[in-house]
Amino acid sequence: MSWFDDMVTQVWSFIVMIVDWVFSLLMLPDWLYEPTIILIKIIILLLLFSLDLIGIIYLERKLLGRFHNRRSITETGKYGLLQNIADAIKLMIKEDIIPKKADRFLHNVIPILLGFIAILPLAFIPYGPRLYLVNYDTSLLFILAIASLAPGLVLLAGWASNNKFSLIGAFRSGSQMVAYEVPLALSVIGVVMLSGSLNLYSIVEAQKNIWFILVQPLGFITFFISSIIELERAPFDVPEAESELVAGWKTEYGSLKFGLIMGAEYMHLFVTCALLTILYLGGWNGPDFLPPSFWFLLKLHLLIVAFVWVRITFHRFRIDQLLRFGWLRLVPLAILNIILTVLVTPYVLPYISL
Repeated sequence: MSWFDDMVTQVWSFIVMIVDWVFSLLMLPDWLYEPTIILIKIIILLLLFSLDLIGIIYLERKLLGRFHNRRSITETGKYGLLQNIADAIKLMIKEDIIPKKADRFLHNVIPILLGFIAILPLAFIPYGPRLYLVNYDTSLLFILAIASLAPGLVLLAGWASNNKFSLIGAFRSGSQMVAYEVPLALSVIGVVMLSGSLNLYSIVEAQKNIWFILVQPLGFITFFISSIIELERAPFDVPEAESELVAGWKTEYGSLKFGLIMGAEYMHLFVTCALLTILYLGGWNGPDFLPPSFWFLLKLHLLIVAFVWVRITFHRFRIDQLLRFGWLRLVPLAILNIILTVLVTPYVLPYISL
């Protein structure tokens, strides 16, 4: 166990000791103990993730400035470090305007639901050998199932706004997500076949000797491209093409609702890069001079840099090009990857830690 794991263990033991003391002092019922521990874990996870989310947004804005050969954010705080906090405060205090004929209930609740399904997968991601909230045998399947809820919510969000541009953007988004969930799901089958598990922790443990990207390069490329399109990031941001649809299905959402939607997008980015790290880059496996969790976060944030690089490099696709690329290119590639996995599995199994 590394010094970092020791430190985390000691901090958690101290927190548990405080909880035990509070329960004994107030004579609280035993059935409340386990939910309290789970709630504390969730609060700690959300606080740490919120700090990292601010850092990810700052990193992207700085990288975009560098790629554009401009200064990016510099004024609010030293090096612009407080700009994201200022933007969050601005969104919280802005007036919430709802279109007159919009469905007020759906208009209010959809951003909350989008934020919830973006946060939920964080509980199933193992950040290190001993850093995870829950460890289910079907955690990969659960995350993919949660992701499949997004197209329906996006369609409802566009319809609830009572705006033609929003509705067109919602239909574009729904067709785009459905088209690319198929190759996304097919691309992970090779990893499941090699590891023999749908458990994310077991998949990482199976890569102690060899990372799956070395034997699944086609699966990695398919998952990477499909993920960018699922996230609706440039150059695949067709549902919110500014020159055609204003801001697409998000047009009528402002104030804190817009902040929730944008925050959910960055949460999806974090989860996607975490899945890429776990499925193909060995998770927390790495040389011993850094703690395992540091390797996991390093790989994850390098993938975020790659996502930003793709965003700034390529031009936006047309919707017909985008859908044709998914159904006629990525789906056959994902199926080909499954066939190749069947052929190479007997030669790779001796190197996999099952």
